[in-house]
Amino acid sequence: MQGLYQRRTHSKKAIPHLLEARKGLEKYVKQYSSDGLAWQLLSQAEEHLLNYSAALAALQNAVSLNKKDKISSI
Repeated sequence: MQGLYQRRTHSKKAIPHLLEARKGLEKYVKQYSSDGLAWQLLSQAEEHLLNYSAALAALQNAVSLNKKDKISSI
């Protein structure tokens, strides 16, 4: 089991695909900023790219939006 800060970068072949996924997710959340799942996916993409501060920011957006969704559905 690897701890969060013991992770290594992905293979060089995977990096372009991760960067493309992140770019698409960034464009999507700019257009649909209230989509909590999109923010969560962006957070995961950032984490895989070892961009922990960006991953945390995106995850905080996702959690905030998910809380609002739960409250509004009550």
